[in-house]
Amino acid sequence: MANEAEIAGRTDLIAKAMVATQNTMRDVLNGLGEADRTIGGHLADVQRLAVDAWQVRGAERRAERVGEIAHSTRNARAMDQWTDADTHVRQTFKSSQIAAGELSPRIGSGQRDLEELRDKLAYSSSKLDDAIKHLDALDQLPEYAGSEQSTGLRNRLNQLKAIAARADAGISITVARLTVARRAAAEFEVGEVEIGEFRHSIAVEVTRKSLSNTVTEARDGMRGVGNDIYAERTRVDQATQFGIASANEGRAAKQTAELAAAICAAGNPTPDSAHVEPGSSERDLRRRLDGASHDSDLGRQ
Repeated sequence: MANEAEIAGRTDLIAKAMVATQNTMRDVLNGLGEADRTIGGHLADVQRLAVDAWQVRGAERRAERVGEIAHSTRNARAMDQWTDADTHVRQTFKSSQIAAGELSPRIGSGQRDLEELRDKLAYSSSKLDDAIKHLDALDQLPEYAGSEQSTGLRNRLNQLKAIAARADAGISITVARLTVARRAAAEFEVGEVEIGEFRHSIAVEVTRKSLSNTVTEARDGMRGVGNDIYAERTRVDQATQFGIASANEGRAAKQTAELAAAICAAGNPTPDSAHVEPGSSERDLRRRLDGASHDSDLGRQ
């Protein structure tokens, strides 16, 4: 009966880890949908830099015209107007820098949301690791090792681990790309550009294109992660159902063994001298189950 109890206990913990992973993948998929909308907002902010580039270019053109007049006339008033025109170029450019600077922390906030999804995946993966340890312990039992249930659980646990690992790797790449965009925006905010030859508007446009490409790549990669999770949802659900069915079978076998033991005990009363401390076998089994997941709260779900 001890083996039946251990099988029931460990398969229950394995099933709980699989259910937790199933829930995590759903949460991550929903979180990626929210992140997609956030990154879409980043792209809209980046595209506004195109308007800024146009405004800076307009200020530069006026400064060029005023400068030509100042050079040709050497008029003091024209020279003052040229100075004012150059100042306007720098002010307009500064507005673009401020806009980019405001974008940097917003990108950082979106990154933190994605990192939270990675934390959930890491926690789920640790639970699956503990579930595999429980399965390793079950495979030490002669009646369980090499069984169809053992093979099925191991295959499905490895499947869930692989799906979670791919999701984490994909989100990690997205975070890295957003880091590149955030740093580029921050550097542009404090950058200095020499006046003349339309350098200011060129700087705005180059930054806009770079940010747009990087953020678009981040969004496209993240969508790929979401599509992969969505495509794997059936396998995740099937794996979880297999785990639950295994736990139910273990529980049923334990109940059958307990009933058989009770019937046997009723037909063969135990002498007083053969009695053992009540609950000692249950405590021993609990220690064995706890020992296999000492570093995890898997058994406390």
